[in-house]
Amino acid sequence: CGWSAVTNSLDAAPILMFAIVFLWTPPHFWALAIRFQDEYAKAGVPMLPVTHGAVEARKRSLVYTAITVVTSLLLYETGAVGLIYLTVASLAGALFLWFAWRQIQLATVAAAMSLFHFSLYYLAAIFLSMVADRVIL
Repeated sequence: CGWSAVTNSLDAAPILMFAIVFLWTPPHFWALAIRFQDEYAKAGVPMLPVTHGAVEARKRSLVYTAITVVTSLLLYETGAVGLIYLTVASLAGALFLWFAWRQIQLATVAAAMSLFHFSLYYLAAIFLSMVADRVIL
């Protein structure tokens, strides 16, 4: 990875950055899969909403969202990012959790799509805040 090439080491920070994207992926795609559940079923694609139902996909999305947010906050502890990142990750993480919780409560395709769309903003916001920390501080 780029971090290792530049620093000649593999620290916790790049591992956590990878983990954020890895853990972010399920709630992002399961929300989209709820929207296209019928199409996936017709095509024989075993997405979670097809194999276990939309309710289970929503519940697991909340769990993965919570783990993603906690992982993103752990990055601050490495010292690789500063207070700009911590603030953005905290606020965006709270919203990400709210959207995941809301899609369970409303149990609608629209709520799942709101989670899907916000997840894009979440990931962009926290990675841009990493850059902002380096440029501004």
